[in-house]
Amino acid sequence: MIKAIMFDLDGTLIGQKKASSVVLSQFYSENKARFGNMEQKEFFNNWFKAGRKNLQDFLKGEITFEDKMITQILEFFQNSNNKIVESEASEIFNKFLPIYEENIILFDDVIPCLEYLLKEKYQLGIITNGHSKDQREKLRRFNLEKYFPTVIVSGEIGFAKPSAEIFLECANILKLSPNEIMYIGDMVEMDVIGANEVGIRGIWLNRESEKNQNDILSISTLNELKNLIE
Repeated sequence: MIKAIMFDLDGTLIGQKKASSVVLSQFYSENKARFGNMEQKEFFNNWFKAGRKNLQDFLKGEITFEDKMITQILEFFQNSNNKIVESEASEIFNKFLPIYEENIILFDDVIPCLEYLLKEKYQLGIITNGHSKDQREKLRRFNLEKYFPTVIVSGEIGFAKPSAEIFLECANILKLSPNEIMYIGDMVEMDVIGANEVGIRGIWLNRESEKNQNDILSISTLNELKNLIE
């Protein structure tokens, strides 16, 4: 019997895809003269390639979002033969951060879902990769703290999804068996398979209607969770 329902944060409760797209499109438009003949598609590819350099450090919570982005900006410009210094990268980050934050959203189905689950007496919590400061600020910004007495952040415990340790730490904190816990996330390997491998029931929140190649249990919105747990 499921007694606790845990959630991923980014991409599951909070949407950042639009924010990233808006910022990158504006960044490209303002700086494309510096990149020669680089088309927008190539720009996006090079940007995400630059982000791989310190991605694992970011997921583990060893560096902040600001640290990651400044490093990524430096790497991108260097790979584009436009080497800049850290102070300029910091200026770019600080210019675009407000635009990014303005476009982050809380998905419309989140609060109704959480209210329903509280009414049904489920224990609720968060398991998220990232730096403690960044992730807890998002919870505060969208007034989500009151719903989640249990918040597990990779940067606070030293383990990141999809490692077994972060999911087992959840069971330990809740004092429940893994099979009494459900975990909802938007990434198959990192969230769902990671949870399933320790006995937690992983559910894929497939907001983008991607093909379910792994034949795993999925929902397209949090509105469907009610029927699933019933």
